[in-house]
Amino acid sequence: MKVAVAQFSAGKDKTANLRSIAGLAAQAADAGAQVVVFPEAAMRDFGERGDDLASDAEPTDGPFVTDLRRLAAHHGLTIVAGMFEAIPGDNRIYNTLVVTDQTGGLTATYRKRHLYDAFGDK
Repeated sequence: MKVAVAQFSAGKDKTANLRSIAGLAAQAADAGAQVVVFPEAAMRDFGERGDDLASDAEPTDGPFVTDLRRLAAHHGLTIVAGMFEAIPGDNRIYNTLVVTDQTGGLTATYRKRHLYDAFGDK
């Protein structure tokens, strides 16, 4: 199995980040990869300390994951990417990893539970 690691520097513009993801997914597929792994926070960067991510967070059936699912199906890839997830009825924002498969399905999610000590946070 050929796995591609697609590293890029996400910004705050989700649309621009998705364009980068689409281009890198196409490159991975053209190179024969079956799986492409994108970074944590591929949806948008973490921003500055204290930035509110709530306005950009989405549920896993929202536009960002829907577009990832379409890309996965189009290129016949499994795509792994990080996002900020909002769960209806929950006021927390989750740093979530999603896995979409070649059929366009959402096959797995992982929500970080224990964050490391960094940047003055514990």
